[in-house]
Parts: sequence; structure tokens; C-alpha cells
Amino acid sequence: MLVVGFEGVWGLLAWAVLLPAFQFIPCDLSSICTNGVVEDTAGVFRDYAANPIQIVYSVCMVFLVTFLNVSGVSVTKYGSSAQRTTCDIMRNLFTWVFLMIVPINGELLEKFNPVQLGGFLIVTTGVLVYNEIVVIPFFGFGDNTKIKIEQRERMKIDIDHVDKYREAPREDGILEEDTKRLY
Repeated sequence: MLVVGFEGVWGLLAWAVLLPAFQFIPCDLSSICTNGVVEDTAGVFRDYAANPIQIVYSVCMVFLVTFLNVSGVSVTKYGSSAQRTTCDIMRNLFTWVFLMIVPINGELLEKFNPVQLGGFLIVTTGVLVYNEIVVIPFFGFGDNTKIKIEQRERMKIDIDHVDKYREAPREDGILEEDTKRLY
């Protein structure tokens, strides 16, 4: 929980610096900017006054993001970062499929686009290969995985262990290793 708290504090500090600056940056793209600036905080409060249910939505969003962060940190703590990354990819997939299947306000927000599917498959493949969940066994791509490196280290240790026993015997014919206690 402490990690999630620090994430929140750093996010709050970053936005405390960026938000005032965004109030004064002009923007001509009506699809992403409102009222001619990158961020219009006064406009948000006007929207809250005109439609109070948005306040409830915003509070719910804060709790949802907190839950997602706690879940992500827990997966990393009890599993691994590779598992967290895989869960993040699956969350994107489920959100995309949900928006293509379930109508919101009577209309579907997403339509199937094969280019999006191709991009998603490329990103997913990259994540799976990077996290060594899928190993590509040709062109040497599988030679430096954690498992292969561990196997090479074990072989090196085994060879060093064998070399210890190849020491020259002492004058009385006994190897130095034979004189050590086993317990």
C-alpha cells in the first residue's frame, strides 16, 4: 500500500506543476482541446455544476484507479513484473472487446479494425518475448534467456567442481579434498 501511496503522491505533485501550465498553452485541435487551451480546469467545474453525476463518476474513477494500482503492485509482489505486464496487456484486450460488443448510450464505441488487431498482436508478441514467456528458438534468440544463462552457469560450476578434484596429491598420496570433514 505504501508503494501505491507514493505513486499517488508523485502523480499529484506532477499534476500540481503541469495543470497550471496547461491552462495557458494554446491548442487548435478541437478533438483533444476545449476552449482553445490544452486543459480548462474552470470548464471542468462548470461541467460538474451543470451535471453533478459527473462528480460521482470522478470519485468512482479515483477508487477504480486505486484498486487497479493495488492489484498491480500485489501481482508484482506475489508474482512477477512479467505477470503484471501480461495482465496489463489482457486488460487492454478486454476493454477493447467490451467496447466492441456492449453498446453504451445505444451505440458501440469501437468498431473492429484489422490494423488495431495487428498492432495489438505485435505489442503482445513483444511483451511475451521480452518477458520470456514465449522463447524464439531460432537465429540465436533463445540463447540468452534466463534459463539458458542459468544452465551455462550451472555447467561452469560443475566444471569448476570437477577441476577441484584434479588437484595433485600430497606427498602421502592423499588429495587435499579428502582431508576435509564432511559435516
